Amino acid sequence: MLSDRQKNVIKMILNHSRGIYANEIAEKMQVSTRTIRNDIAAINLVLKNAQCQIQSSKRSGYFIMQENIRWSKKMRTWKN
Repeated sequence: MLSDRQKNVIKMILNHSRGIYANEIAEKMQVSTRTIRNDIAAINLVLKNAQCQIQSSKRSGYFIMQENIRWSKKMRTWKN
């Protein structure tokens, strides 16, 4: 099960189609970048069976691949 903060991390990533860096997420959520990295690792473990993963790139930060758009639309409807 995902925590409210983890759901908010997912929403933040989904709202940045070109990617978002951990430090931007951490600043907006008022937590450390280490917390964000831990949350993303936990999110990816939960979503492993959904064949959807948060990926990262030095160039663009964290993102969700376009082929997972159906899953991501469902995530946008989550309530806190």
